[in-house]
Amino acid sequence: MLNIIAFLVAGAFFYGGFYLFGLAFQVPESQAAWVFFAGIIVNLIALVIPINILSRRN
Repeated sequence: MLNIIAFLVAGAFFYGGFYLFGLAFQVPESQAAWVFFAGIIVNLIALVIPINILSRRN
């Protein structure tokens, strides 16, 4: 059950990162780089969850 919850959380982070990528083209130019960078960080967190955290739970 915990694996399913972690999968859903990682998926939410993953799609949230893509949302931030798209949002970076709609915010003012002074903030666009920060929003795009936040999208990269959120996607990295989404990849860290299954690679590091779930591998330790099994």
